[in-house]
Amino acid sequence: MQYEKERNWTLFLLGSVSWVPYLCGCYLTFYEGFWRMRLLLEEFSIGTLLASVVFVVLGYMVVLGIYRVSELATKLDATS
Repeated sequence: MQYEKERNWTLFLLGSVSWVPYLCGCYLTFYEGFWRMRLLLEEFSIGTLLASVVFVVLGYMVVLGIYRVSELATKLDATS
């Protein structure tokens, strides 16, 4: 019985930790990327535009990478 409780907590923690990179990618995309573009309405600058685009692309790459890894794991599990 004790082993089952430890296993449940371990799986919960592993599942929770896996959200950290995804949330980081969402933060980069939406906050540092899209939300930063609102500064362009006040004063246009090439630096702000480039930074926004870079953060959107980086965040997208992180989220896409996580999606690909999860799909790869799903396909490997299905073939086993």
